[in-house]
Amino acid sequence: MLTSPLEASLTKRIAGGVFYGGIDVKLMWPCADGHASVTFLFGAAIGPFTRRLMEWVYEEGFCDAATRDKDWVEYTMMLLDGREPLSEYERIRDQVLTGFFASKTKAELLDAAVKRRVLVAPVATTADVLANPQLAARGYWETVEMGAAGGATFPGAMAKPVAMPLEPLPGPPALGEHTEQECARPGRRPVVGGGTTSTVVSTAPALAGLKVLGLMWVMAGPAPSRVLADYGADVIRVESTTTPGCS
Repeated sequence: MLTSPLEASLTKRIAGGVFYGGIDVKLMWPCADGHASVTFLFGAAIGPFTRRLMEWVYEEGFCDAATRDKDWVEYTMMLLDGREPLSEYERIRDQVLTGFFASKTKAELLDAAVKRRVLVAPVATTADVLANPQLAARGYWETVEMGAAGGATFPGAMAKPVAMPLEPLPGPPALGEHTEQECARPGRRPVVGGGTTSTVVSTAPALAGLKVLGLMWVMAGPAPSRVLADYGADVIRVESTTTPGCS
């Protein structure tokens, strides 16, 4: 949204990634039993995660020490200014990481992501979500009666408040169940104004008067906060002294 007014490189979405500054950034890789979402990116906030990923790749024998020890914090600038040839990035992306992830199952990747603190997550299918042990343990699924069709499993309450529990999901209405009720409603007529009216056009920004407290970091949070500010909101940003921020 802000790339054009800032005269920055245009980012384009592509399947499984983005295209930025002539670089095809891949964000999804095939693995042994599906796909995995992988944040193979660089910079002060994400580079350390990439470093830990490449250490794991090295331990498994999919890259050499020189590849492992690249400056993953500075790597984006190295690609943009030519210190690192694009062909080398493409080698790591298409050969090293593609081979590595193809050798792992989604369960293995998730387990390692937690233990090694790397930015890897399995892409869950509908069947994976339904079989998720965490969702089962918190009683997330609800059985909803579907009349003659019997019961069906649906996602349940998004939260489990103790004082005011959310109501269970009701069953769907039967075909024609509310037809008479709706047809009995009085007719509605549009209200058409008459005479001369004056229109006041506000020149204030669309979100003027809105106050936003920003406690987020890295990219997903601060980016929309910046957009809200561009549209006139008063954004109060709070940063930690121990966690790297991103404005």
